[in-house]
Amino acid sequence: MKELEFADSPNIHEILGEEKDCPSCIMPVAGLQYYSYDDSDELIGKVRPKSGDRLQLIRKPKNAYDQNAIEVWYRDSRFMLGHVPSEFACYLAEDLDSGKNVRAYCVNSGNGEAWSVEIILFHSEMHRELHDLFN
Repeated sequence: MKELEFADSPNIHEILGEEKDCPSCIMPVAGLQYYSYDDSDELIGKVRPKSGDRLQLIRKPKNAYDQNAIEVWYRDSRFMLGHVPSEFACYLAEDLDSGKNVRAYCVNSGNGEAWSVEIILFHSEMHRELHDLFN
């Protein structure tokens, strides 16, 4: 399935094994140019997640630039891709800190440029503001 078709699929919840009524939002990943994205790896080639790949969200409350920082990792936290943009991390930080289950998947693996990767987040208690910003 092509990435655009994947991201626009009305069955995206089903494809990813998520409940149909679970709130979701699609957003870009910030800072790709500073981390492992698009680097070469001996085992996998280009570090570029494919549509449907599960990603990990890691809270970094001691980040010097943003106390709500959330890192986006790939391949069982082997490669850091970037961050959830700060203007949206503020809606998710408290949920992650309290142990709520926020799940992330790649919906667009990008083109090697900054801001080109898009992810979809699923969270049963998604903040209305966050959901509304991207849907």
